[in-house]
Amino acid sequence: VLSDPRPGVGVDPGGTPDIHWCPVPGGEVAIEAEPRRKQVGSFQIARYPITAAQYRAFLEAEDGWRNPKWWADDLYREPDGDSYDVGRFGN
Repeated sequence: VLSDPRPGVGVDPGGTPDIHWCPVPGGEVAIEAEPRRKQVGSFQIARYPITAAQYRAFLEAEDGWRNPKWWADDLYREPDGDSYDVGRFGN
């Protein structure tokens, strides 16, 4: 019903999120809260916000939500978080 034909907003035929990654080069950034500059490494960011279909795939994947590698020690992870209702539409 609510389809979006853009690549990077759904899941592939195998059920893996199809995310369009954009590289961001590293460099020096200004930290506004603190009057200083800091070096950051390069990273990637998704071109579009994660869709319900992509998040649902993460929740259901064996190596997804339940895998502790996705959660740093200082991040709170609700014990039943994989039961969130993300709605019936993919996007």
